[in-house]
Amino acid sequence: MADKKNTKLISLATGKKTVDKKPVVVKKTTPEEERKIRAKQTVEKLLEGTTLIPKEKEELIELDTVAMKSESADWLQEQVGLLSSENENLRIELVAAKDNYAKILGEFQRIKGNNHAKCIGFI
Repeated sequence: MADKKNTKLISLATGKKTVDKKPVVVKKTTPEEERKIRAKQTVEKLLEGTTLIPKEKEELIELDTVAMKSESADWLQEQVGLLSSENENLRIELVAAKDNYAKILGEFQRIKGNNHAKCIGFI
């Protein structure tokens, strides 16, 4: 304590100010905070030289919806037809896959049954 008072008196007498240096506290950042900092830096770098002020609203373009309704109905009917045919093809493929699975399962069970019988015969 006495040393601090002495240094303060000496600095007051000589006119020199001594500054007590406080240790600099370095805040440790979490990985999430570091990621946010890097993201902000990247965004600032990417947006450098651009303005974020939206342009004035342009006039709305009106479309003739009556003509589009008939065209959209035809288009929808065409899409429904295409999807129906694709659905039918998938159903046929599903039936074939079920048949193939049944054949494979039957053959597997037959082979498994034969091997089991052979093992019993050797014992």
